[in-house]
Amino acid sequence: MLPGVKAPVSLRGRVLERVSRMERRAYTGKLTALIALAIASVSALIASCVYVFDAVSASGFLQYASLAFSDASVFAYSKDLGLSLVESLPALGVALVLSAGLVSVGSVWSFVRAVKERERVAVFA
Repeated sequence: MLPGVKAPVSLRGRVLERVSRMERRAYTGKLTALIALAIASVSALIASCVYVFDAVSASGFLQYASLAFSDASVFAYSKDLGLSLVESLPALGVALVLSAGLVSVGSVWSFVRAVKERERVAVFA
């Protein structure tokens, strides 16, 4: 320490106030980004679900699936029916729904964690 040099009494309060302000600004930016990501991912999930519904309707998957439940003799031709179901299922659409669903769940989960973190930021302030 330097002799004769003393820190002002209000320095500690000002430093804590500035740190608190910076933490609140970082929290606000993080929350804004997570809200935007959650809205975009849920929108993408809805759009991909609509796409899959249209693709399933156009591909004939529903007709093959209804054959599976329409008759008791389905076991006689179950191999052919199974292959027809797999071929008519739109794989790209299912992959889009799964990936958009995972991103949506992750972004909403991160948003909820960030909102819970708000209490820690508010207590420090």
